[in-house]
Amino acid sequence: MEKLRRSALGSQLEDPTLMQQLPVLVAKLQASLHEIDSTGLYKQLSDSALNDWLVENTPGQPDNPVVYHGDFHPNNILYANGNVTRVIDWGNVMFTHPEFDVAITYLAISIGSLNMDPETRHALRPLINSILARYLAVYREWLPLNDELLAYYGALRSAHTYAKATGAALGIDPPYIAGDGYASQLPPMFNAISRTIKGATGINIIVHE
Repeated sequence: MEKLRRSALGSQLEDPTLMQQLPVLVAKLQASLHEIDSTGLYKQLSDSALNDWLVENTPGQPDNPVVYHGDFHPNNILYANGNVTRVIDWGNVMFTHPEFDVAITYLAISIGSLNMDPETRHALRPLINSILARYLAVYREWLPLNDELLAYYGALRSAHTYAKATGAALGIDPPYIAGDGYASQLPPMFNAISRTIKGATGINIIVHE
């Protein structure tokens, strides 16, 4: 697959012509997203047992929330010469339970590379499981974690990905969606979120065509 060449629109605003085009481009693109008929997707997801479980078990916010990165995994940690040089991709930052951030990191590591063939993935599963156990153990040496919150937020993040996969199956495919939207349909990703949701809620999920 050819890698998309990317340059953020906001980084090109020195161009006077682009500045003139900006309000029209942004408004039309945003309106096109809002025109997508999401009726089938909304009904399927809102009427589901998974949605009911998430609503019924929603935790209250902590008295002392932490800085939540929202996508903290190895691909967003820049590393050179034995040192971490930068953490990138802060688009989801907010303040909430630390378990939300940890659950997302745990899920991302558990999936591994989406490019691995099934045999390699199966062979590496014991190593990945060992890495996950060590990750949680080291984190807990620094800060405590609530297992119930970890399970809830793992299911919540998995539900987000499930919604993307369900939307794609129903033909709701927003233009210019980030690559994660397509990754949600790949077997390694879907298997991981299915396991996470089943473990936390007892619910088996499927994608309805």
